[in-house]
Order: sequence, then structure tokens, then C-alpha cells
Amino acid sequence: MQLLKIHDAHEIYNVEGLAENEAFDLFRLKAFKQRKPEEEYLDLSNQVVKYCAGLPLALEVLGSHLYGRSIKDWHSAFGKLNSFPHVDIFETLKISYDGLDSMDKDIFLDIAYFFKGSLKEYVINILERRGYHVEIGITTLIDRSLLTINNKDSGEILEMHDLLEEMGKHIVIQESPDDPSKRSRLRCYEDIDLVLTQNKGTEATHSIILPNFFYEKQCAVRWRDLTFSNISQLKVLILNGFNVPIVSYIPCSLRVLHWTNCPMETLPFIDQYYELVEIDLGNSSNIVQFLEKLKFLWLGNCSRLKQFPDLSEAPKLEVLCFQGCDELNDFPSYLTRHKSLVKLILKNCSSLETLGCKLEMSSLKELDLGGCKSLRKLPEF
Repeated sequence: MQLLKIHDAHEIYNVEGLAENEAFDLFRLKAFKQRKPEEEYLDLSNQVVKYCAGLPLALEVLGSHLYGRSIKDWHSAFGKLNSFPHVDIFETLKISYDGLDSMDKDIFLDIAYFFKGSLKEYVINILERRGYHVEIGITTLIDRSLLTINNKDSGEILEMHDLLEEMGKHIVIQESPDDPSKRSRLRCYEDIDLVLTQNKGTEATHSIILPNFFYEKQCAVRWRDLTFSNISQLKVLILNGFNVPIVSYIPCSLRVLHWTNCPMETLPFIDQYYELVEIDLGNSSNIVQFLEKLKFLWLGNCSRLKQFPDLSEAPKLEVLCFQGCDELNDFPSYLTRHKSLVKLILKNCSSLETLGCKLEMSSLKELDLGGCKSLRKLPEF
């Protein structure tokens, strides 16, 4: 794509995948040499065509691979595909990945492993605070046909072909096929459970994100006392909704922490050298100690929070959200002079009575006081 742009191409045509009937015809050509598949092969043929999702390369490789084989071999081969991609497809798709620089490779793997189908804005926010230059990285991935943008009513959605997603996951797993503690990323509940309950973490792991669909498995969670003491390079930790009684250690390297409905009263932030840039503890009733590099803090709908946490040691704070914290009352005087705060959301803080006499926030651009029905008067600005 970039090559065409450099040479001022008059128009660039985006080649779509094959339609289902075209895909089936191509597969049949390779797997049966134009013969109509026998009845016993028909269902598996449809499954293989669906797996290839319109990609001619995959249809040709798998069709040729299955030609002349027994139905038992077909079942075995398709079962293997679900855990290990065909080497010819994998190596061909990986050519574009191999041409990326190290940061763009990391962005691709993060999206393939964690964020396919997520809002672009959400992913950019997390990965930028992780330390990546994401906007240009996403553009590069799109130019190399490793990523697409799907515009929906909810916003721009990051998408990629299923086989590219599978390739990305396979690359991560192959970092250490038999020991998940030595992989850069963890998302599978069983792998995270093994690493944390046995305290097997290593410096290799930098992102732990538990997918939302594991919430329903909380009844099976055996975590009692979590420690990340061995995962010393952890950058991103997202455990939204999980009920863990105790966390005894969080590494200083952590930059992004999302834990909505966090059940604990405190989190072990005990070191002044934390790298945390963003904390999201929405819908939690907890107070935590905050840190020097913190820029974004969400404590929305923490309905039992009765006073503002001490943010006097957070001079770089830019966004502060206490929406729906209906037991908060007095606004701390030191925050009225905060020089970095850009957005302050106090919507539906129904017990808040005053913001002080004067706000001297030189960077403030947005202040939301909707639903603050106990507020007696506005301060001077």
C-alpha cells in the first residue's frame, strides 16, 4: 500500500476475499480435481472452506494437502488445524509480519492476541500508555494488509483475517510452547491460573489480560493470594470483574491497571518508583494509594467511596473521574490548585456540597457537575 502511495497511484483497489461459492469451487478444484465431493466429505469440506474465510492461499494449500486422503485423515488434519496452523500458510502469511520493526510487531501481536474486535480508540489508549507509538503502527499494519478498520455505530473496530489472528496467537505460544510463564502475553485462564497460583512468573511476561467471557467462570477460580513478584516486567494488567481476596505484590514496571469491581480495600502500591500511567477501578468500593506518574484515574460508580483519595502526590494527573460516587462530599482544597488536570468528571456525585471558593486549575478544559444536586454554589474560575 505504501509503495503505491509513494508512486502516486491514481487509484488503489482493495482485493476482497472470495465469496463462499467461489471459495468452495477453488477448494473443490484442489481437493477433488473438479469432482463433486462425496457425501461423507461434504460437511468437512464446508468446515475447511469456512476456516479459510475466503483466503485463496489457504484454500489451495489445504485442498492440495487433503487430496486423495481418507476421511479419517481429513478429520485428523482438520482437528490439528485448530491447534497448529498449516506450515505453508503460516510461513507465507508471516512474511508481512517479519518485515515489521519490533514495535509494530508488538502492536500486531497485542491486537491479534487481545484486542481483535475492540474499539480502535480503546486499544490506542491502552497501548500508548503501555509505551508504544500506536497511530503510525496501526497505519503500517493496515498498509501491509495485516489489519482492517470496520466502521460501526459504536465506532471504529479493529479487525483482521481469522488466519492472521491465528498466526499472531501461534507466534506468542511458540515463544514457549510448554511453559506459559515464559511467554510475553497471557490471556488464557488456564495459563494465567498456572502462572499465578504456582508463582511461576518470569521477566518474559509483559501483558496479562483476562477476556471478559471468563467472568462467568469465577466459581472455578482458585486464586486466594495473588503475587506478581516474579513478573518484574509486567506493563499491562486487566482483570476486570475478578474476585480475588488478596494481592500481595504489584511490580513497579506496571503502567496500565484495569480492575473494575475490584473486591479489595487496598492495593499494594508500596514503592515510590511505580510507572503507573492509568488506573481504572470503576464500580469498586476501594481506596488506593496513588503515584507520581499517574495521568488517568477512573473511580466511577464506587458507591461506598466517602472521601477523595490522597492525590497530592500525583502532579501529572490529567483525567479524573468520580462519576456516580454518591457518598463523596467535600472536594479537597489541594485539587483546586492542580495544574495538570484537563478533565474532571463529578457527574451524579449527589452528596457533593462544595468545590471550594475558587478553582485555579490552569489546564482544565472539561468539568462535569451534572446531577450534583447537593452543590450549593459554583466556585470562581
